[in-house]
Amino acid sequence: MNDSEPFERHLGNTYSDMIIYDTRLNVNVKPLEGGDKVTLRFSFSWLNGYWTLPSVKITDTNTNGDYNLTTDENIMAPAHFSYHCNGHTVFSDSNGVELHIYDLQVQTDSKNGKFGDANDCVSFTTAPIWSGLFVTTLLGIGLIVALTAIMDIKTMDKFDNYKTKNLTITISE
Repeated sequence: MNDSEPFERHLGNTYSDMIIYDTRLNVNVKPLEGGDKVTLRFSFSWLNGYWTLPSVKITDTNTNGDYNLTTDENIMAPAHFSYHCNGHTVFSDSNGVELHIYDLQVQTDSKNGKFGDANDCVSFTTAPIWSGLFVTTLLGIGLIVALTAIMDIKTMDKFDNYKTKNLTITISE
């Protein structure tokens, strides 16, 4: 939180009995430092068979504050899929309040409390994949040029005459 002085609050792990499931995902977290509770309410919306997670509302009993945070990231997945991101996801507002979530995985319609297939935040074509495709393309072009050059080699038949005996060159050691 960005108030008069820099203030940082680290939240601990959440036990499964502290999570309330309804139209929103409510997570009650007991912070590591102090006995105050923080409630995170994640709001989901559905659009054309995809669900999105655009915002989270934080209620802090220590400061009696409510914060509505949004994210610039596109957190979305198809129905029956989960969203997963190994990095950190940042929710923020215009007052400088930020919520950093590391290793986020969420799903709105899980079955038996287990996540479905994950829609990962890292795209399929990462930098190593692009560089591998680039190098493979260069090597393929080089191979095509080399094979074309080999196929264009003509045998020297300038001195051959079909009426006389063919020119033969023998090699001996």
